[in-house]
Amino acid sequence: MLKYTITADFESWEQISEKLTEYLTDCGFSRKSIISFMVAAEEIFANITLYAYGGKTGEAEVWLDILDGTAAKIDFWDSGVKFDPTSAENPVISAPSKTRPIGGMGIYMAKKKTDEMLYEYKNGKNHLTLIKKLQ
Repeated sequence: MLKYTITADFESWEQISEKLTEYLTDCGFSRKSIISFMVAAEEIFANITLYAYGGKTGEAEVWLDILDGTAAKIDFWDSGVKFDPTSAENPVISAPSKTRPIGGMGIYMAKKKTDEMLYEYKNGKNHLTLIKKLQ
């Protein structure tokens, strides 16, 4: 298992995303599955970076674990504004992009690229889990 506590900013994500990708590769998962999973993870981390702390800098915990050698689980914790992405409405993707309201596509993409998304708010922290079956 990999565990990181990092500043919720894009530079920190770049540094650990390489380590997460390398870990998944070393565990034998396909490049296609890893890319899909990491896109979902990046979208979630981007939301933490942009919205959780109201424009201020905060911290996030990121944990990556392998489940029974067939799936990967990534957990995100932050102390930012309470927000449950699993209850976010899906955007109307059939509408032309120019007419769609801004927001929601990243969460929608993360939902579509993973097999399970779980959320809880506990002890003043958002906790989001992404699970992806990997080949």
